[in-house]
Amino acid sequence: MAESHLLGNRRLTRSSIAGPYVLRARLCGTPEALRFLRCFLATSERRTIKRYPLKLQMTVRGSGVSASGEVSTESKDVSSHGVYFFLDRPLKSGSPLEIMLILPEEITQGDPVRIRCEARVQRAESVVEGRIGIAAKIERYRFLPGKRERRKAS
Repeated sequence: MAESHLLGNRRLTRSSIAGPYVLRARLCGTPEALRFLRCFLATSERRTIKRYPLKLQMTVRGSGVSASGEVSTESKDVSSHGVYFFLDRPLKSGSPLEIMLILPEEITQGDPVRIRCEARVQRAESVVEGRIGIAAKIERYRFLPGKRERRKAS
């Protein structure tokens, strides 16, 4: 159920707050209305870092889990401090993760680049049946050396 609030005789919900009708109604001119709206909007979106809608191939595993516990997935979006991706099972908030992101040739303008990240689960949310959206904060990362091609001796 959407969170809602009364403002005068109007009911506002998070989903309707961005709607043009509510935005027109919000400026009824009273300081109370403007204060309420600022607080309401501030709690609905706290991100300050730009997110990029990049579908990158990646593997995820719990920190300290063997490679057999590794799961392949794809990112939905990436920022300089985090990544959002989908799994088929939830992860506990605060859990440490090891993530391997692969930047494709289209981004690097050369060979694919692997980035090993140490991350922590910020939240897990049901998106659609069978898929769980995971937001992870990247705490450390390291670019891994590329695979060198072996040259044939001529």
